[in-house]
Amino acid sequence: MGAKERAVYLSTWADGFADIEPERLRAAFIACLRSHTFKTIPTIADVRKHLSRAEEDASTLEAEKKWERVRETIQREYNPDIPHRFSARISERTMTAIRAAGGMEWIRGCSQDQLVWCKKAFIESYMAWERLEKGRFLLPDGPVKEAFAAVAVLKSLESAKPEPEKRRQLIAAQATKQIAAQTLPSQNSGNEAV
Repeated sequence: MGAKERAVYLSTWADGFADIEPERLRAAFIACLRSHTFKTIPTIADVRKHLSRAEEDASTLEAEKKWERVRETIQREYNPDIPHRFSARISERTMTAIRAAGGMEWIRGCSQDQLVWCKKAFIESYMAWERLEKGRFLLPDGPVKEAFAAVAVLKSLESAKPEPEKRRQLIAAQATKQIAAQTLPSQNSGNEAV
C-alpha cells in the first residue's frame, strides 16, 4: 500500500471509529482479530459488528442480573395483600418488565416450567426499554400535534412569494377550526372514565 492509500485508510478508519471510547475499540479489535480469516483487511463494519455484539451481551447480562434480584426480592418481600407498598420502590423500567412477565403475583407463584417464559418476557421487556425510551419526547397524536403542524405549514408558507399574508391567514383560520372541532367533542363528553 502506498502512502496515499494508507492516508485514506487512516482517515476513513479514524472517522469510522471517532465515536467509540479507546477501551471499547481495543476490545472490538481483539475480538475481530480472533475471528477474522485475513484473506482481506477487516472493514469498519467487521469491527463494529463485534462492538454491537458486546453491547447486546452486556445489556442481556444486566437484564438477567436484574431478573435475579427482582425474583429474589419478590419471593422474600412481596405480599399480595399490600402490593402498593412493595411496588413504590421499583423503577418504571423494572415495573414494566415485571408486568410483561405476568406481574409480581404470577412471578411469585408460577411453576418452574412457566418461570422460563416469565424470565424471557422480563428480559425482552427490560432490554427493549432503551429502544422505546428514545421516542418518549415525541408528541402523541391529537390537537396539540396538529396545532404544531399547522404552525409549521404557516411558517413554510410565510416565505412563499405570492401573497404570503393571505395564505398565512387562511392556514391560521384552518388550524383554528381543526383545533376547535377536536376539543369541542371532548368537552361535551362530561365526566367519562378514561
